[in-house]
Amino acid sequence: MEFVISNVQLLFGEELECKKGLALLIKDGLIKDIIPESQLPATVKVIDGNGGFLAPGLIDLHIHMMWDGSLNPVQTSETEGYEQMLIRAVANCQTYLHHGITTVRDIGSIDDIALHVAKGIKRGLISGPDVIASGKTLTMTGGHDPFWARFVDGKEEALKGVREQIFKGAEVIKVSSTGGVYGRIEGEQVGNAELSLEEQEVICNEAHRFGLKVASHAIGRDGIHNSILAGVDTIEHGHFLDDELVALMEERNTAWISNIVRL
Repeated sequence: MEFVISNVQLLFGEELECKKGLALLIKDGLIKDIIPESQLPATVKVIDGNGGFLAPGLIDLHIHMMWDGSLNPVQTSETEGYEQMLIRAVANCQTYLHHGITTVRDIGSIDDIALHVAKGIKRGLISGPDVIASGKTLTMTGGHDPFWARFVDGKEEALKGVREQIFKGAEVIKVSSTGGVYGRIEGEQVGNAELSLEEQEVICNEAHRFGLKVASHAIGRDGIHNSILAGVDTIEHGHFLDDELVALMEERNTAWISNIVRL
């Protein structure tokens, strides 16, 4: 299938420059060319963009598709059954796509819901963005976000946990290296390091062996430090980062995802 989108304000390039008088040629679902509107092929279907902006798809690197965006999404999840949580996750993914977000990374979902939604999108059963999902988070027993945790204690359990998530279809591995400030506060503190350096090393080594990256929920300094040394690929949140830790991240090519949880 081939068509052209014209009459748009086209945003493209590293600086997202706005250009008028250009059209986008699409063939078999891929962008094939950017052409002047004065040179539109006579035989190709033309879609009128009504003067709107046409930009590359947006990417959100930290989502939880099954949450409702309220002040207490954990409470919502506790009152909903599995089926309602699954429906909410599908609906949220469709909302993302309708708002121009074409890729998301979901790093934490009850009962691996995000993995099931990701598979449904890949198979064409439902519409949604490309989803890179972790499913359950690897967490120490009683650690941060226990409602979607796969509890692991010790290096053997850490190895088994990461292998389980890979087996279930995870495309990124999520770990909790500290306590949190959102969702649940009983029994945890942001300054407490949770998964140990040794446990995270096992997880990172095994995930990387299978070509997967590791995202670490890390707020307190000790937990951030453990995650960087262990070889995680992204530090999520990172509230207590300092110059020394930033230098270590730069040395080890670790990315910082500064975010809030949102829909």
